[in-house]
Amino acid sequence: MRPRDAKEGGSKRARFISPVLGALVFLAVLVYLVLVIEPRLIYSSFGIFQRYPQFQKDPAFLKAHLCLPGGIAEVATGWISQWYYHNWLGAAAISILLAALYLGMYRLVGMHNLRTRQHIAFLPVMVCLIMYGRYDHPTQFAVCLVITVWLTVLCLWVQAHIPWSILRAGLAGLVFAACYMIAGATAFIMAAFISTMEAVFRRRPLSGVVFLALAICLYGLIGLWLCAMEPLEALAKASPWDRGILPWLDQRGRWLSAGLYLSVLLGPYLSAGWLGLMSVTKRHVRERAYLARAADLAMIGMYLLSGMSFQCGTKYQLAINQAGMEGNWQTVLDLAAKVKARYRFTPASILEVNRALIHKGLLGEQLFCYPQDPRILALFTMEGVGQALQFAKRLEIHLDLGDLNAAEQDAYELLETQGPAPFVLWAIAKVHMAKGQYEAAKVALYNMTTMPGTRQLARLWLERLDDPARLDADEELARLRRFKRVKDEPVRDRLFDQILLEIIEEHPENRYALEYLMGYYLLTRQDEMVVANLHRLKTAGYQVLQRYYHQALLIYADRTRRPVGLPGLPMDAAVVDQFIAFNKAAKALRSDRATAAKLLAAEFGDTYMYYYLFGISGVR
Repeated sequence: MRPRDAKEGGSKRARFISPVLGALVFLAVLVYLVLVIEPRLIYSSFGIFQRYPQFQKDPAFLKAHLCLPGGIAEVATGWISQWYYHNWLGAAAISILLAALYLGMYRLVGMHNLRTRQHIAFLPVMVCLIMYGRYDHPTQFAVCLVITVWLTVLCLWVQAHIPWSILRAGLAGLVFAACYMIAGATAFIMAAFISTMEAVFRRRPLSGVVFLALAICLYGLIGLWLCAMEPLEALAKASPWDRGILPWLDQRGRWLSAGLYLSVLLGPYLSAGWLGLMSVTKRHVRERAYLARAADLAMIGMYLLSGMSFQCGTKYQLAINQAGMEGNWQTVLDLAAKVKARYRFTPASILEVNRALIHKGLLGEQLFCYPQDPRILALFTMEGVGQALQFAKRLEIHLDLGDLNAAEQDAYELLETQGPAPFVLWAIAKVHMAKGQYEAAKVALYNMTTMPGTRQLARLWLERLDDPARLDADEELARLRRFKRVKDEPVRDRLFDQILLEIIEEHPENRYALEYLMGYYLLTRQDEMVVANLHRLKTAGYQVLQRYYHQALLIYADRTRRPVGLPGLPMDAAVVDQFIAFNKAAKALRSDRATAAKLLAAEFGDTYMYYYLFGISGVR
């Protein structure tokens, strides 16, 4: 075979292999997203841990968003995010979006008359995968970049066929204006591309400067004048530096977002640098082969890096949150066992674990098997956790207690600040159904029918509302109705135990309220209050005295040296033996508190005595 024929055959094989290899890569991305990332976990975090990407078919909503820079990208992000409720649909949506970004970058690098490198075109995709692996939500950034890259490709292609500079500048200005309205501040990447193309690659510096000045003028005309936005707001709209997005990103998420934009912006220049390096070594075939292999190995390493898990337990935390929202309490405890063995608990996951223990009647047996903080159980009064997360967890606590007025206030606070997230609408519907306010419940349910993830649930409950007698068949709704407050008072700030005592006085059989009360007294080390309320356990249906209540009773008796009235429930003699052993060991080590805490943890780290003495739990 002649060299020319061999070269042509290799070129044909490359053209065939390249699309096939790309398809296989994105098929692997799809499987990775389904099996490892699980987009449903991201969906369950909307409005709690993630900014809720709103999407409504309401004309007023569309008009309000589409008239602002980046509004179309935001609406598109909301629509795409709705499909995350199902792992396969969410993974398919993300894969298609990332494939569009890859193809746009692949084409853009080629438009600069540079040697196209598949690896460089895949860089933004890898950064996105790393962000998804951390359970960030870079979908809006990817949407904006896809729109910007493809509009840039279109503009450069049309410009290549226009010989007059003024027409090229006018066309670029029109496309930039459209891109700014669609994708927001990401359009400035287009301005950088086209101005560089004109000034450097086509050797028309004046044309490049003119277009850059035109882009700045259009930014002022559209963002500052027509849309009446603040300068910095217009400069960052719909980008990672948008004031509505930035607070939802942690420090690493912000760096990765900046890296995502840089990988798009610098892609053509990286390719140019590679082309220059290869031209320098054009006479040294062996060196060029080594460089090519080194580049391939480096990119394989980056592929593997993008597939590694950087979530540090975030997946389990989100899975615990999702299972708690769905009422799968055994799943919560199973996941908590995995987290305890490998990762650190977050306050939100500890609250879900405590709720699972309460719902399964195990709080008095397993509360101190996990790291605890009194503020978590007491209406989630943690600092620095975010307003959305705080209201979402308070909503769950108030629904557990049957405090419908407080739950309603929490739900409407979330509706105002986060928008109509599915879990917010469902909570509003439940509260109104429990109160007998069926028309108000129907409004929330009708809104849920517009969302793919809640459509079936909403339709089911709308059918039940046609015959309200069918509502009593639901155990959760029946419980809320049975334990709702007798006195319909406005919500006001009070101590957590005062609220619980009022609820228990109205409904002594409300076991959840009693468990919250006893757990609160245990966590705040008020052993005298635990003992004072032991008589309520029998009324609430307890058959035995659980070990932490028994240990609190022993601590109180040992501390006060007073006779204590027993609650009339069977007690385990092994608890007394453990208490005696702990006292003996603690007294022997009382000269060194730090050493005592370390040595006693192995045997007593999950007992109330250990927590009462050291304020630490979950260390066994």
